[in-house]
Amino acid sequence: MHEKDLGFDKENLVAIRLDNEQCVEKSDIVKKELVKHSRVKHASVASGFPVGGLTQNGYMPEGKDQPVTIHALYVDSDYLETLDIDLVKGRNFKPSGYADSNKVLINRKLAHSLNWNNPIGKTITRNSVEYEVIGVVENFHFESFHKPIGPVLFTLKPRKTYILAKISGNEFPQTIQYIENQWKTITGQNVMNYQVINKLYERIYKEESNFGQIVLFFTFLAIFLACLGLFGLTAISTTQRTKEIGIRKVLGANFISLNMMLLKQYTKWIMIANLIAWPVAYMLMKNWLQNYAYKINLGLHYFIIATLLTLVISVITISYLAIRTARSNPVDSLRDE
Repeated sequence: MHEKDLGFDKENLVAIRLDNEQCVEKSDIVKKELVKHSRVKHASVASGFPVGGLTQNGYMPEGKDQPVTIHALYVDSDYLETLDIDLVKGRNFKPSGYADSNKVLINRKLAHSLNWNNPIGKTITRNSVEYEVIGVVENFHFESFHKPIGPVLFTLKPRKTYILAKISGNEFPQTIQYIENQWKTITGQNVMNYQVINKLYERIYKEESNFGQIVLFFTFLAIFLACLGLFGLTAISTTQRTKEIGIRKVLGANFISLNMMLLKQYTKWIMIANLIAWPVAYMLMKNWLQNYAYKINLGLHYFIIATLLTLVISVITISYLAIRTARSNPVDSLRDE
């Protein structure tokens, strides 16, 4: 989840909410002042942002008999650059915006769902207004990984809800302070309500993060308890076979042969335990992964690696006692109790 490409850059991206009409009216002025700062790389005014959720509307695409539900974003010409969303076909909105008031951008998912191999020039209608497709952007995640990427449409129709600012990595707190000062000066001392997108993203997956930490804790606890049990069984075995080990040493057995003797006793049970655990772990993880539209494939290598790790841990546990026994004096082992 942390490493997957989202299709946009969430790092150091700030969303400032336009809470009232005064803030909406001053939004373009605020945006112009923000980009004057050397640490504010880009800024945009829009209706929403990925992770924050997008509105849905009914549209009538060219060639369709029934309306299609499409996620809608109302943006300006700087939106793609601010979020670093790739344009794969066509062009972006013109900076002036006026000539493109009846133009739209769509994502690749929407083009694919409509079977548009060449979507540039196609039309999409809403409320008797016809919009022409001028560009296609790369797919990006605007919902959690529980859901697949849906169709998205971008339009210049004004709906100002947020100012998005892309800040360079250096001096982030100082830049936020500058933005707050400009906000209060321009909007008349209104409180600036903002969110840092990467922090919001982390909160969305906090449940999974906590679940991972709990599983990791109990995994180490289970390994520790299993090692204690294996250590105890091996200790009992070596105690019961003390005289046998002493005789073997007198006859020339070395540490490796003694260690192998003890390992053979438990290795088959460790392998049987792993074979029992494989299908159980597979079914549990498969059912859990069904909650996500984007997930890993449970390949055989995960289970092989887990088995090898258990064998390594077992060898280390048993070898400790084998080394201690091998170093003991065989005379003491053979002495009558």
